[in-house]
Amino acid sequence: MKTTEQCDRHITLINVFTVKPEKQATAATKVTEIYQNFVCKQPGFVAAEIYKSLDGTTVSAIARWQSKQDLATMQQSCRVSNFN
Repeated sequence: MKTTEQCDRHITLINVFTVKPEKQATAATKVTEIYQNFVCKQPGFVAAEIYKSLDGTTVSAIARWQSKQDLATMQQSCRVSNFN
């Protein structure tokens, strides 16, 4: 297992989306598609993982970025692209 010190060179962004249990699978698919089709192609992107909670009420996306600036640039691109 990696420790926090081993991961300090990256910025980690955690997004937690609250969903209705009957919509969790669809939400997870949509979040995955956004990461595959847009986010992972952005400069500075390192890796991402998508998780579904056992109770069906959340979808979480954990993404790692090379720098705060890379993350900020991606977030600005999302605003311009109407992903928000």
